[in-house]
Amino acid sequence: MAQTETNERNSALIRAQEKLGKKEAELTVKEEELVQKNVELLEAENKLKAKDEDLIGKEDQLAHMGDQLTSREGELARAQKVIEEKDAEIVKLIEQLAANEREMKRRYEELWVEHRIKLEKDRELSNREGAAEKIQTDNANG
Repeated sequence: MAQTETNERNSALIRAQEKLGKKEAELTVKEEELVQKNVELLEAENKLKAKDEDLIGKEDQLAHMGDQLTSREGELARAQKVIEEKDAEIVKLIEQLAANEREMKRRYEELWVEHRIKLEKDRELSNREGAAEKIQTDNANG
């Protein structure tokens, strides 16, 4: 009977060892799966970090572009102000030219009237001199 108990214990021990071996094999498979999942997680994490770095780079580019845009807007505003100032100067010059033109026309009309008056006086004087000569000639012939 002692032999039977020993055999049963040995059989139970062998079954327990086989069961333990299966559990160890399952555990090894689970560990390998966990290692693989961990590798996949690390790869995914690295991809996310790379995307984060890419986004940060793009944000920096956008910030730089925003700064450039602000700078260009400032330049544009200054250029627009200069253009407005030059436009105002041009308007003043055009107004001055128009005033000068009006003054020249007025002065030309004055000179033209003066010239006409002088011509009329010269004609009258010439007519008088001509009439006086004719009278003298008539008197001398007369």
